[in-house]
Amino acid sequence: MTELAYHFAEAGEDGDPVRAVRYLTTAGTRALSAHAFDEAVRQLTRAVELAAAVEDRSVLADALARLADAQWKAGVETYAETSERAVGVAIEVQDGELLARALLPGWVSILGAQLRDHPEVRAHAETALELLGTDPAQARLAAELRIAHATGSALVTTLSERIALFEVAVEAARDTGDDTLLAYALGSMCISVNHPSTLDARRHAVEELRALRRRIASPRELMTSLQVSFTVALHEGRTHDELAELTAEQTAIGEDARVPVYQGLSSFLRAVVSVLGGELTTAERQLAEGLRLTEYEPIMGRSAAGALTIMLRREQGRIAEVTPMLEQVSEEFGQPPVWMAALSLSYALAGHNDKAREGLDWFATIGVDKLPENAMWAVTLAMLAEAVIDVGGHGLADDLERLLSPWTDQVVFEGGTACFGAIAHHVGRLQGLAGRSREAVASLEQALEIHERMGARPWACRTQLALARELHREGETDRAVTLRQSARAEAEEAAWKGVIEVADRLEQEISEG
Repeated sequence: MTELAYHFAEAGEDGDPVRAVRYLTTAGTRALSAHAFDEAVRQLTRAVELAAAVEDRSVLADALARLADAQWKAGVETYAETSERAVGVAIEVQDGELLARALLPGWVSILGAQLRDHPEVRAHAETALELLGTDPAQARLAAELRIAHATGSALVTTLSERIALFEVAVEAARDTGDDTLLAYALGSMCISVNHPSTLDARRHAVEELRALRRRIASPRELMTSLQVSFTVALHEGRTHDELAELTAEQTAIGEDARVPVYQGLSSFLRAVVSVLGGELTTAERQLAEGLRLTEYEPIMGRSAAGALTIMLRREQGRIAEVTPMLEQVSEEFGQPPVWMAALSLSYALAGHNDKAREGLDWFATIGVDKLPENAMWAVTLAMLAEAVIDVGGHGLADDLERLLSPWTDQVVFEGGTACFGAIAHHVGRLQGLAGRSREAVASLEQALEIHERMGARPWACRTQLALARELHREGETDRAVTLRQSARAEAEEAAWKGVIEVADRLEQEISEG
């Protein structure tokens, strides 16, 4: 087929370009199925060149949509531009199927795309839904677009609105009888409605996904299923071995699919597990590998790597190194709350309390009650809680404790790379800040049990130190000393400088009375 496509392409401009495009797109699609992504891009690029001269513009729209898909899988960063061009031609010819196919590459990938949250793209999806018919192939495309629409609305809808959108999308996928599509709908839902209040619903979805994994072969859906399974497992505080097993499965699928962005995602998640386990050198290597593999997805790569870098540098005692990056991101993207919280925390940890308080004052002005209930909600509040404690208190403390307290059996994780320990840890520290040491001890004991079960050693040490502080205040000095010495010894042996700094501050606080 490749050789035949080559000969038709050579004769295409002077002979029958429509036939040449047909052979080239067939060859490119077959190459894509065989994971020969570079070959697919080569064939489909030539198809687009010839299709530009064809009078029927739908031929060009089809070729462009196929090329965008191939470019995304091959790691060619211009895939978004190709997709936008395909959308424009599909709108021109008013073909719902072509418009849907033009929108889908990248946009509904498991990692999102640059087009994803643009209002005009969501509007195009609604146009495609109006144009699509009811035959099985078009019903499947309509279901895919409903998933895309629900996913792409994540930044502009409330949690309840997203849940409603996904209820429609999941049922549309279920109605097609396509297990692969249903798996993708359930996985996308879990990612987009990630919030402590939805854990039970996401557990049920993960159970259904576990059954579906035995019946599907698509790398995208398998990767999504394992990603959301990992997220739920982390929220539940599962063991280190369980988390590592899920990342190993995902790594195997990414390697088999040979799609760089899947491999990059696997590297990032392995780094999350490494940071939790205190294996910081390993995490550094996995972070670098993830960045290399996702360099053509700058938004996803920068976001995932940025959050992971904060977690890693914090444990290394190098948080000051990320402050310039956080300042740049906060300015560049219009002060998104999660990055503003990270910036406030970085200032607090570096001892720049005045700047940290300015950030906390910003949150007091907008109101933490009004923060979007999305995947970033818990990690934003947890970082704010830590910043409030590190600067010695702030008016936000009571609101933060009230908002976090219902979820003390869960772990903070936004579903990507930012794991920020057991919620009970942050609630316990806020209770200690308020002078309620007995309540703080109970919460911190709960957090310590969760961290021990997870094998989250640096976090366990941090909780031991926080617990030692409260026990010391309650007069239980023997146990307080034992916890403090144990945590410091482990941190020094493993060179967790961030934990050592916490131990130093506690020693100073106790010595000063």
